[in-house]
Amino acid sequence: MNRLFDTRQEYGGGSIAIHWVVALVTLTLLVTGYVLLFMARGPAKGDMISFHTGIGWILALLVIVRLLWRVINPLPRLLTGEPWENVLARVVQWSMILLLVAFAVTGYLSVATSPRLQSVSVLGWFDLPKLNDLGRALHRGSEEVHLWISHVFAAFLLLHVVGAVKRQFVDRDGTLRRMIWLRRIVPGAAG
Repeated sequence: MNRLFDTRQEYGGGSIAIHWVVALVTLTLLVTGYVLLFMARGPAKGDMISFHTGIGWILALLVIVRLLWRVINPLPRLLTGEPWENVLARVVQWSMILLLVAFAVTGYLSVATSPRLQSVSVLGWFDLPKLNDLGRALHRGSEEVHLWISHVFAAFLLLHVVGAVKRQFVDRDGTLRRMIWLRRIVPGAAG
């Protein structure tokens, strides 16, 4: 099926595309964020922070698109599983979305309160207000919370992947195959 919208039985092309783009952008942010932890101060770290922040704004926009997309599409049912597994799957999915929102908020706060930055540019399109008056404590606190969110998100991501793999290869219910784009554009392609 080459449909754009979701049904109660399966994800449409729109959800699949949003899922994988968000996944790619989020993985890029996790990797660059962890790389930043080990970089010494200097121009290279400044460039990496700028790159990380720009990708972060892209993710924030994608999360808004993702939430709006979910509002206009029914959430496909889970195929199989024990009731506790299905509840856990939904809790993990929605927790990851909430953590992405928290990433955006703490990322903005850490940039907006940074004494080293003159402005808070959103991809060069427009500037958000600086929050200099809120001080260094909020800057350090938001950076710390941002880091902890990344650890929690990584744990949820691992749980999400393990759950999908378990359902696909142990339960053999086709869950993972439902989120593979190839199946939507090449009729009869194996997922």
